[in-house]
Amino acid sequence: IKMFFHFILFVFAAAPPKVYAFAKKSLRDPRMLTLTCLATGFYPKDVVMRVRKFGTSFPEHLITSSAVRPNDDGTFQLRKSVEIQEDDKAQFDCCVNHITLTKPIIVQWGIYIFL
Repeated sequence: IKMFFHFILFVFAAAPPKVYAFAKKSLRDPRMLTLTCLATGFYPKDVVMRVRKFGTSFPEHLITSSAVRPNDDGTFQLRKSVEIQEDDKAQFDCCVNHITLTKPIIVQWGIYIFL
């Protein structure tokens, strides 16, 4: 067991997050989009994720969060979403910071066209 524990510590000593940003039509309102940020594959568990509009974080009461959850491989994931007007032309991004990073990962949402 001790050897297994050392193996786990070695494998997961530090794993940076992979960050994805995507949008889909809101299930509540067809005039709205749900913008989602996903950080996955990180270890250790502590991570800071901000969903931003023009570089300013949305207030937490507007954010839906999955909370940090375990992945099957022993790493972790976190998902946060916010609803916006479909025609909002603002610049939105996801900013993630983790102990493994020297600077935050910032992933910007693109322009989405829904047919």
